[in-house]
Amino acid sequence: MDLTKRSFETERLLIRSCELADAATLAQLMTPSISQRVAAWPTSLTAEDARALLRGYIEAANSGSTFAYVLIDRETCALIG
Repeated sequence: MDLTKRSFETERLLIRSCELADAATLAQLMTPSISQRVAAWPTSLTAEDARALLRGYIEAANSGSTFAYVLIDRETCALIG
């Protein structure tokens, strides 16, 4: 089951499959205070590092073994996690 084109909505959030285009924003969000709580993502994450991680997550989602997602604020349309 391909999980690369899935999404869900709540009142305030859009939860959708991650895309390589999300890499730069995710790298900016990964501050030291955030990365200490996310074991799989290193501190000092560059956009290229994020792209490499996302490629692996997207490949796993393509095979149906994981749902790799991002969180979007529905009011602002900003990627927040």
